[in-house]
Amino acid sequence: MIGTQHDITWTRSNDITGYVTIDLYQGGTSPQNKIATIASGISVASGRYAWTVGSHQGGTAPAGNNYRVVISAGGKTDASNGPFNIVGKTQAGPPVSQSS
Repeated sequence: MIGTQHDITWTRSNDITGYVTIDLYQGGTSPQNKIATIASGISVASGRYAWTVGSHQGGTAPAGNNYRVVISAGGKTDASNGPFNIVGKTQAGPPVSQSS
């Protein structure tokens, strides 16, 4: 759900050092499907990034389906194992009153 916390994780290959860039795509991983960069300058060695779902460097992605995360480091890239959905925040209705 948009605004909740979810870890993006990766396993570092021994030949890659430095920093990762994490990008958000929708509808595939071709360049035209890139929505925005989620984060950059994250240490490869950390193996994780605490993502506030939907957030990226330019704002917040809309609720939708067929999203993927792509991580790039050291000239190599890897996409999430499968597509995922970003679900919008639900809004509570008015309180329900009970009569006795």
